[in-house]
Amino acid sequence: MKTKGQMTFWEHIEELRWTIFKIIGTLVVTTILGLFLSDMILKLFLLPIEIIKERYPEFIVQQILTNPFDGVIIKLKAALMGGIILAYLPVFYFVWQYVKPALKNNEKKVFFWAGIVGTLFFITGIICGYLVITPMLFALLKFGISSAENLWAVREFVSFVFYWLLGAGIIFELPLLMFVLCSLGIIKIITLKKLRAYFYVGAFIFAAVATPSTDPFSMLLVAIPLLVLYEISIFVISILDKKSNRVDD
Repeated sequence: MKTKGQMTFWEHIEELRWTIFKIIGTLVVTTILGLFLSDMILKLFLLPIEIIKERYPEFIVQQILTNPFDGVIIKLKAALMGGIILAYLPVFYFVWQYVKPALKNNEKKVFFWAGIVGTLFFITGIICGYLVITPMLFALLKFGISSAENLWAVREFVSFVFYWLLGAGIIFELPLLMFVLCSLGIIKIITLKKLRAYFYVGAFIFAAVATPSTDPFSMLLVAIPLLVLYEISIFVISILDKKSNRVDD
């Protein structure tokens, strides 16, 4: 069997093509399976609105569909979300199988563990992002126009929650990104330490903007994980940097 280094350009393209086909096929199958989870996913996405109604009855929020196709589109979108979650591990496996022959033994370990750690950070980010949604909605209602009716389109709200959670998960990939940048020599550990104070200020500014609430708990729920991730990144990269220097010596 040929390794990546022995394959021709067109053989690389052919293998990449089949890998993409496998990924697309897996996503189609998992999205079909996601149809059975769509109701549960929608309940989770709409739960913050129900909590607002129960805890703060003074705010009347009505969920509406703006056209006859909204119900079908929302169900399909929820199915796609479930499909993406179910397809994660198979897709990671297909990508791993494609790149593995071209990697050295130490690079294989880094790729493998980066996938596992990145997954854990992504899930943690989604959980933290989800916990912030309810207090954020309360803040938006509190500072909104009291004389206006709150008619929220379910389709737009589901999209908002999806992209919000996706963004939270990506932000929590910060340690992995910093590790890769330091490994490639794009940024030095001493630079990260010098920028610590600026990052702290930026984290709290971002948290204040992302959670426009007078409740400090909501802001801390976003800011503290970012600060902890930053410090963990510096700590881990410092250890790896020292080990690398020892090996070089």
